[in-house]
Amino acid sequence: MPGKGSTQYGEKPGNRSEYLAALRSVGRDLAGVLQWVVIQGSAPSEWAEQNGHAPKGGVVAVRLALDALGDYFRMARG
Repeated sequence: MPGKGSTQYGEKPGNRSEYLAALRSVGRDLAGVLQWVVIQGSAPSEWAEQNGHAPKGGVVAVRLALDALGDYFRMARG
């Protein structure tokens, strides 16, 4: 059972809104691939096939999504 002021899995109340804001910032398609690969642990190629893309395009989509997410959090590209 979560403690007072936290939610399930020990999240702080504001974390969910930040998570949703970050997903909105990358757009629906890139948010979808992030959730598919990062949250659900599925392969990028599976996401690509499910969404009508060439399997190799899944890795490209993940890279674009992570770049967009890094931009949202103002992370330097290297």
